[in-house]
Amino acid sequence: MDKKYLLNLIETNHNMAGDLLYLTRVIPQGLVHEWASKLDEPKITEKQAWETLAPRFSMTATDLERQVLDGFIGMTFEEIEMESYKIKKLSGEVKKLHAENEALRATIKKVTIPQFVADWIGECKNNEGGVMSLYGALNEMPTEVASWMIDGGSQNYFARAWLDGYEVEEEKLYYVLSPEEKTMLQINGNGDVLHSMGISLKEAQTYHQLTEKEIKDYDPRYWPFAAEVKVDE
Repeated sequence: MDKKYLLNLIETNHNMAGDLLYLTRVIPQGLVHEWASKLDEPKITEKQAWETLAPRFSMTATDLERQVLDGFIGMTFEEIEMESYKIKKLSGEVKKLHAENEALRATIKKVTIPQFVADWIGECKNNEGGVMSLYGALNEMPTEVASWMIDGGSQNYFARAWLDGYEVEEEKLYYVLSPEEKTMLQINGNGDVLHSMGISLKEAQTYHQLTEKEIKDYDPRYWPFAAEVKVDE
């Protein structure tokens, strides 16, 4: 029952009653309630319909309407059904190709790169500092990364690491020793490099072992005194 029909029904009963003020006494309350319960839900406008659907497709209502009308206007129901079937089939094929691509990428041997290069790639892909693309990463890279890539002839390694993933090479560790073979630097629990009290090499601990970067960041003049830590130490 729609609104117009209900109004006609009330008008008919009013004419039978002959007096609008007397209408509520002529039409029983239960009958009015019954008629009201049969009223159709109010219809939404066409604009409201597009606005309701649009968020499901991550589009504006205007764009969704235009895209749907451009794609299906003038088509029969059977043609629309066929197009929908093609879209679903194509979507399934795309998902399959994506899965195959991911499986193939898993079989590719990943290149090994230094930790500072891995840090830069991670920073770019996490969009830290506003760098998002490979182009941006190449143009904004720190001097240290640029030197490794260009002077070291590692352009291909950088590209493969960016596209296919990478493994981080184990960094070499060093003692910084005086001519008397006593430690001159150490690193504390907070990762800060400090001047050492001069521990002999035989008594040196793991906290006396530093990376090349840690040594050079503290003071490049200490680098000539670096001695590589042997694997069995």
